[in-house]
Amino acid sequence: MYLGAREESEIYRLLKDSEVEVFPLNLRGRLDVEGAKELARFLELNMIDVVNAQSSLDGYAAIYARRLWRARAKVVLTRRTMPSSSGGPVQGLFYALGSDRIVAVSRAVKRGLVARGVPPWSIVVIHNGIPLDRFEGVSQGDVERLRARLGIGEEKVIGVVSRRKRQEELIEALKFLPKDVRVLFLGIGEDVKLSKLARKLGVDDRIAYLGWQEDVRPYYSVMSVSVLPSTTEGLSQTILESMLCGVPVVATRAGGNPEVIEDGRNGFLYDPGDSRTLARRIEVLLEDEDTRRRIIQEAKRTVVKRFDIERTIDETERLYYTLTYRRRARSST
Repeated sequence: MYLGAREESEIYRLLKDSEVEVFPLNLRGRLDVEGAKELARFLELNMIDVVNAQSSLDGYAAIYARRLWRARAKVVLTRRTMPSSSGGPVQGLFYALGSDRIVAVSRAVKRGLVARGVPPWSIVVIHNGIPLDRFEGVSQGDVERLRARLGIGEEKVIGVVSRRKRQEELIEALKFLPKDVRVLFLGIGEDVKLSKLARKLGVDDRIAYLGWQEDVRPYYSVMSVSVLPSTTEGLSQTILESMLCGVPVVATRAGGNPEVIEDGRNGFLYDPGDSRTLARRIEVLLEDEDTRRRIIQEAKRTVVKRFDIERTIDETERLYYTLTYRRRARSST
C-alpha cells in the first residue's frame, strides 16, 4: 500500500515512518498535468492496480494520469462531503468518464452527485466506518484532570465536535435550557459572530471555545449530549464517535445524518434552524433517564452492526477486486 500526500500535510508527517509507504504528491492545482505525469510514472513503476483519490485535487491528478499519461491503474474517486462546486453536468461527466468508479460515503452524497450531473451507474455507496476500539484506554484520571481544567463539576455538558457549522443554533437553544448546562465547542476557536450572539442572549459565560484537539477521547467522557448543527453533511464521524462512546446525539435532518440516526430510536433529529426543537430534544436526553439509556444502547448497537470500519474496508476491497479482476480477465482473452 502506498499513500501520496503533500509533504507539509499532517498525514504525511504522521505516516512517513510507518509501515505505509508514503510518497510526496505536491500538486499545484487542478491543471497540474506535470504533477499528474509524475503520479502516472509512480503508478507504473510500482505496478499499482488501483489509485483511490480522496479529494477533488487528487481526483483531477488521477484522471489526468490515466487519460493523458496512460497509467494503467484503475481510478476510484471518493466523495466524503456533499457536492458544492459549480461544475455542473460537465464536471459530473468528467468525473464519471475519467474514473472507473466514484465512491459516495452516503446515499445523500450520491443524490447530490447525481443532481450535479454524475451518472448514477458510476457511483457506489460505501458508508464511512469507525474502529470499534478507538476509544478504549481513556483513563478516569485523564477525564478528571480535564474536568478540573475546564472547571466542570456537576453541570451537564453539551459538546459540538466540528469545524464551523451552525453553532448559532445551539447558542439559541441554550437560552431555553437550565442554567447548569454548559457548551463545549471543539474544533473552533472563539468566533466573533458566535460570541456576539451569546452575549446578546446572556449565555456567553456558559460556552467554552476549545479549538482543535489532537485527542478528543476524554472530551466525550465529560459530555452529556453531542450536537451536530450542520446544514450539509456527508456522513459524520462525530456522530459515529459519539454513539460509540455512549453520548446521545441530536443532529440536523441533513445530508447523511438520517442514514445513521433513526429519530427517537438511536438519537434525535431536528430541522436545520429549529433551535426550539433542538432545545426540547436536548432536554429529553438530560431529564428522561429511561429514554437516554435506551437511545445510548441502540446507538452503540447501530455503530457495531452497520458502521464498523472493518465492514467499510471489506466493501472497499471488494470494489477494488471487482475492478482489477475485470481488467485482468480482459487482458487474458
